[in-house]
Amino acid sequence: MYGLLRLPSSALATERVRYQRYMCCLCGTLHKYYGIRARSLVGYDCTTLALLLGSLDGSLDKEIMAAPQTKGPWCVLRSQKKSFEAMRFIAGVSVMLAYSKFFDRAIDRNKRMPKWIVELSQKASRDLSVYGLNREFFETKLEEQHKLERAGCDEIELLNQPTAEILSKICGVAVQTVAKPECASAFSDLGLEYGKLLYVLDGLEDYQRDIRQGNFNCLHICSLSQKSDAGQFPEKINSIVQENRANIAVILDSLELKNPVMIKRIFLQDFFSRRAKQATRFAEIIAQGLSFTLLASGSKCYPPVGDTCMDKFVGYFLGPLCGLCIACVMFIICVGNACSGRWRCYPSDCYRCHICCGYPCSEKIHCYPSDCCCCH
Repeated sequence: MYGLLRLPSSALATERVRYQRYMCCLCGTLHKYYGIRARSLVGYDCTTLALLLGSLDGSLDKEIMAAPQTKGPWCVLRSQKKSFEAMRFIAGVSVMLAYSKFFDRAIDRNKRMPKWIVELSQKASRDLSVYGLNREFFETKLEEQHKLERAGCDEIELLNQPTAEILSKICGVAVQTVAKPECASAFSDLGLEYGKLLYVLDGLEDYQRDIRQGNFNCLHICSLSQKSDAGQFPEKINSIVQENRANIAVILDSLELKNPVMIKRIFLQDFFSRRAKQATRFAEIIAQGLSFTLLASGSKCYPPVGDTCMDKFVGYFLGPLCGLCIACVMFIICVGNACSGRWRCYPSDCYRCHICCGYPCSEKIHCYPSDCCCCH
């Protein structure tokens, strides 16, 4: 659901093999208990939770690492032959987190949820009811979240509580699957701190999109993007992030883990710097209140960074710019990139600005679609 706890690029080759083994085991377990479509619900966060449990219980880690792995095109047709209670629990959590994501979108956009995810969630809810993680638990917490947002709550400590409580509950009961009840309190605290960190980072990652579309954003509503605070934007967020990371480090140190280096490498990686740079630049631009509108799409571009764009498409003017011409040019560029196998773009391809990455075009040799939300 969240996808922040990924294996960093600095990971060793042996760590990548271990991570892949756990992910394959989770994927096969999802297939075994929830069907082949459930394989699409494999996530980074649940894989990391499995790694954490395996690092706590050495016997589980040995069994997973010794289990035969299926490779090749027929992998998707084979399920996990050997059952692990911990992996079955995490498979159920994967389904419920995916259901929570669709449920959250249904509340926001008033849309129906896919029938197949509802059916899977019913089975997962029955499997997890013994742990107190049935579907009603997730729905209640998400409804609490939306009530706080609709009420205009501007305290980050209150806004992040529902997310933190969900992850705290999941981590707290996960230790029951590896017979480590003495670690329940530490795991619960770990989930609580990660939930608080996750809520802030999620708001930071979606900051530009939420502001442009007029959606709720916890950082914006908490007055972190006002003109008077634009210069303090990174410091305020950084203080929140660093406090949560410090608490997570203390909790991990208190646990007797078999692979502490790998676990800390995942949990304590730098989530902040790139996202903060993107959101800070956008907050400063919004604070200046200068923009012009593209006719076709109604989206906006910002003159303060207009010098980083192609003069052919964007310049220092407040008049309308034909969005249809831009759409045609970008279509040709995308088709050309696809035909040539080039899935990255160069600064000259961007008809708008690098608001996301914060770099002027002259400083970047190339960029990737994930770096630039404006031209993609």
